[in-house]
Parts: sequence; structure tokens; C-alpha cells
Amino acid sequence: RTKSMFEPSFESLRQYQCPDWFRDAKFGIWSHWGPQSVPMFGDWYARNMYIQDTEQYLYHLRHYGHPSKFGYKDICALWKAENFDPDGLMALYHKAGARYFVAQAMHHDHFFNYPSKLNRMNAMLADWAAATPNFYLHDLCWLSASVGVDNWCAPAAWYAYKYALDMQYIPLLCHSVANIIKSIFGKNKKGVVLDLDNTLWGGVIGDDGPEGIELGNETPTGMAYTAFQSYLKELSGMGVLLNVCSKNEEAAAKAGFERADSVLKADDFLCFKANWEPKSRNIDAIAGEINILPDSLVFLDDNPAEREIVRQELPTVTVPELAAPEEYARVLDRGGWFEATAVSADDRRRGEMYRQNLQRAAARQSFGNYEDYLRSLEMRCELGPFDTPHAERITQLINKTNQFNLTTRRYTAAEVEALMNDPACVTLYGRLLDKFGDNGIVTALIGRQTGDALDIELWIMSCRTFKRNLEYALFDRLVDVCRERGIKTINGIYLPTAKNLLVADFYATIGFEKISGGETGSVFRYTVPAERTPLNTVMETVLL
Repeated sequence: RTKSMFEPSFESLRQYQCPDWFRDAKFGIWSHWGPQSVPMFGDWYARNMYIQDTEQYLYHLRHYGHPSKFGYKDICALWKAENFDPDGLMALYHKAGARYFVAQAMHHDHFFNYPSKLNRMNAMLADWAAATPNFYLHDLCWLSASVGVDNWCAPAAWYAYKYALDMQYIPLLCHSVANIIKSIFGKNKKGVVLDLDNTLWGGVIGDDGPEGIELGNETPTGMAYTAFQSYLKELSGMGVLLNVCSKNEEAAAKAGFERADSVLKADDFLCFKANWEPKSRNIDAIAGEINILPDSLVFLDDNPAEREIVRQELPTVTVPELAAPEEYARVLDRGGWFEATAVSADDRRRGEMYRQNLQRAAARQSFGNYEDYLRSLEMRCELGPFDTPHAERITQLINKTNQFNLTTRRYTAAEVEALMNDPACVTLYGRLLDKFGDNGIVTALIGRQTGDALDIELWIMSCRTFKRNLEYALFDRLVDVCRERGIKTINGIYLPTAKNLLVADFYATIGFEKISGGETGSVFRYTVPAERTPLNTVMETVLL
């Protein structure tokens, strides 16, 4: 009967009139049943299982493992409804006095609880994307829903130009696609610098005290700030560096994070600047301490005057406009500065690795001799040719590194894979470990052999490990490989950019002769000796 009454359109559905029996009904039952019934551990499981430190995240770790390995799609596969008895259930509801029954078609997980062709198609696409390298999904369903499907679809634009969307949303579509491309090529921002008062909580903690600020689930405003903190916690788990820059006394500022209902704690922040210095000066100091460029940071502050000062003093720092606290997460999310197409183990550990770097910097202050300091770190480097298990991280490093990058060439995952199978190519990657922890894979080199000469096409290193002599250890290994392959000459090229000026003379410091040079770049040459003294004297080298 329904098929004869309605067409599959909103216009048709709007003609529906609520029946009298429903108007008179006093009691109905709504069945909140779906895949989250498998774990049976609270509502919104599909979302919260991915948010670090929530009860459902911790439950999932205990019972199923890390959600990156056993995700919600795997929970869906366990929901089989083999004991479902609809007749018995309806009899029970009727006996309870219910006049109507409502079944859940789809919850927040976007999983259809009925045999939908769309659901099967999306599942097939998701499986194919997961199994196909360099294939990425762009979620038009979410994008159209964000503005309303009625607004997104414009029949006039379709019939006139065959546009599948209203022309006013073409910039939104392009921005969304550009965010994915930007992420693939490692152009995301690295960190967020956050004000506190009326940014991470409501009120002024210096005046109101920790108990007087708005946070938690007691008020709508408090819930908005709590949700924003939860969003930031998720970003932190993906490797985004969280920092504080607030005009406050430090003790008072940190007291706000001691509240039981504060999702974020003081330990979640890499740099914590709470003082009365200009915020632009503090942000610049944060970039220096972390050893990244200011253009890798996004600054969030509710105060428009502070935002404008930072824009003027630090024009490369991204400073979005903020309005109401319930919109903060949306502003940060839709800005696309942290769009993730892949999250590696090193990404998840990035905050800890940078924190260890701050510990190294503090330890450096107690040494008068820099080489003694390096030896005290008890460093060990692991060097080897590119391989499949590490290809994803190597590709990510290649496309994200800007400062220690002698040619700034970029490579796709497919190109990196091709290099591993090219006999004319010499590839090396390096991992650095020390007494403070594992820095992960932080350097890579690509060279191409022609006869008895090797041209270095790429040499990169993460800025957080520069001047730790890892560059010397990698070069020592490169020379050994060249000897094994009968290579007599190594050619290096430096192509200047606005960000890699610190390595302009790097080749000269390790024994290369400058052949030519100018504004557009320099060429260096190294003659491979029969014997040489290794440059690295401060760390153990393990060959893989």
C-alpha cells in the first residue's frame, strides 16, 4: 500500500497526514537495536570507541583490541540477529500496552539495519578502498548532508549544465577535495595553539576559579566546551600537537584541567605558555621549542583583538575566526588543516616523540661539550633500504619534510614502491632511538646510479633529529653502499626554497666539493675514497 501512496521524494512524503489512532496513542516502544548491541556497552559506541580514554574506547581495547585493527565495521560483521523473534517481540510489546512500535533504520554509525542496496554498495566501496593503495573516498553524502540535501540538489543546474549540485556549493566541494589532496602530499598543519578562557572553558579562571568556569554536562555551554575538548583529544590521538598560549598565571591556568569533568589534562599539552607576554611572542617561542615553522600552527582564541595581533605579527600562522563555542569544533574540522588520509603508528606517537625532544633539549643544558651531550643520549640508528612494511611512513615523511630537504621532490606511494624494485636506485631510510625513546623513521635518501656515478635525487630528515649526527651515520652507510656497487662519484643537488635554507651548505660540511651554484641551486660532487674515517662517532649503527 505504501508504494502506491508515496513517491521516493520529499515532496511526496510531505503529503503524509498523521492518523487519528496515532494522535490518540499514549504509549509506544522504540527499539534502539543495531550493531552496537554486540558489545552492549552504551549508546553511541561507534563514535566513542574511537575517542581515546572514553569508557567505550577502553572497553573496546580490552575486549577487541585497538580500533585501528578491529574497527566498527568488524563489530557490524558480528551482528547476526540469529535469535531475533519478531512475532514474540511484538506480542511482548502489545502485552505491555504499546499502541505502536518504531524500529531503528539507522543510528549515528550510518549502518543500515535493513537490507539496503545502498548500504551494500557503500560496504563494497569501503572494502575495495581499504584493499587498494592510493585510492581515497570522498564522502559526498556527508558533504551534502552538511548543507541539506534539498539545498545541495539543484534540478535547474542539472538540466542546464549537468551539474550534480547547486553551483553555490562548488567551492565547498573543491575545498573538500583539496583537503584530501593536501593530506596526501603532507601539507597538513602540525599543531594547535589554544587560548583557555572562553576557548577551552567558559569564563575567566583567574576571576571565577576552577569551580566557577563552565565545563561538563550541567549546562548547554559547558557541554559545548566539553565536546570541543573531546574533539581536540581525538586530534591529539592522530598526532596533532596541542599547545596552550594564555594570558594567565600558570598555576591558575593548570587548575582548570584538574577538574574531574575536564576531558583534557595539563599533560595533554606539549608546550604550556601561561603568562602575560604578547601571544605572538609566545607562539613564536612554541614553534622554536618544538622545532617547527610557525606556518605549521593553527591559533584558536575567542578574542578578536588577540587574533588580529597574531595575524599581524605572525602572518604565516593560521588564525580562523571563532564565534560561539558550539561552533569551535566545526570551524577546526571544516578548515581541513588536519585532514587525515592515513594515520601511522608514528603519527599516534608524535606527541610523545616531541615531548621526548623537549627532554633532550633540557638535558643539553647540563653539558658544556655538544659531542659529550650526544654520547650521553645513548643513541642507536637503524639503517636499511626501503621496504614494504615501512613504505607508508617513508612516503609520508617525504611529502611532509620541508626544512632538511635538499631538493623538495615529492613522491607518491606508487613511486616509492617502484623505487624499491628499480635496480638502478639506491634507497636508505633511518630510525633513531635513544635513552628517551624511539624517534621513529626520521630520514630517507634516494639516489640513482648511472655508470659509476650516483645522483642524489632526495635527502630528507625530520627537523626534530637534525644535528644529532644521524645525517653522518646515513652518509657513512651511503658511501659503503657506493663502494659495493662500484660507484666512484656521488653528485648532490641543492634546490633552494623559503624553508630549506638551513641546509644550503650541508653538502660542503660532509666533504662535497661545490661545482656550481647560483640563485636557482647548487651542484656538489664527492669522490668516493678507497678508505675513509667515518663521520659518525656518537651512535651505534645497526644495518637492516
